[in-house]
Amino acid sequence: MPYDTLASDEAINKTAAALTAKKYNVAVVSDKKAALMKLMEMIPAGSDVMTGGSVTLDEIGFTDLLKSGQSGWINWKDKIFAEQERTKQMELRKQSSSASYYLASAHALSEDGILFQGSYSGSQIPAFAMFSPHPVYVVGCQKIVPAFEDGIKRVREYSLMMEDNHQKAMGNAGSDLKKMLITFSDMVDGRITVILVKEKLGF
Repeated sequence: MPYDTLASDEAINKTAAALTAKKYNVAVVSDKKAALMKLMEMIPAGSDVMTGGSVTLDEIGFTDLLKSGQSGWINWKDKIFAEQERTKQMELRKQSSSASYYLASAHALSEDGILFQGSYSGSQIPAFAMFSPHPVYVVGCQKIVPAFEDGIKRVREYSLMMEDNHQKAMGNAGSDLKKMLITFSDMVDGRITVILVKEKLGF
């Protein structure tokens, strides 16, 4: 199946309804500008914010906004990258898993509301699995797939290839799929937010 084609409105509405039934906070927005505006509205000034590596967040302008210092948010990555001692930096990374708002994207999302998040290091997984009180997925609607098996295939056959090429293009060694978080539902109602963007974003 094509993995870079936007889902139909019917599929998007079905997916949003499935996520809502699982007690997630769900927003469907038209484009990257609307996605950024939604995040600016929902994250209070003074909140501490951490992000997983995400082309989606780069593309909507969130990464640059957070780095600019003009958002009114506390950027965990500023603290982490300012610390040069490896052991202390790793401790800060652990602490950032409980950031008030932890943002990333998913690599696939099934129409029945299952989220798939592949990772090389696994650094973002603890926040989404348990520790952040407000984890937020920003997901381009080309990532919506019909069923569970299609989600696994999308991550392994498409997202991994695209991320590997992306990393090599930046002069890095590449990427590999070493871990995956599959979220069927959450034990805390309303903890997870999913923003569905009707635009192709990320991989």
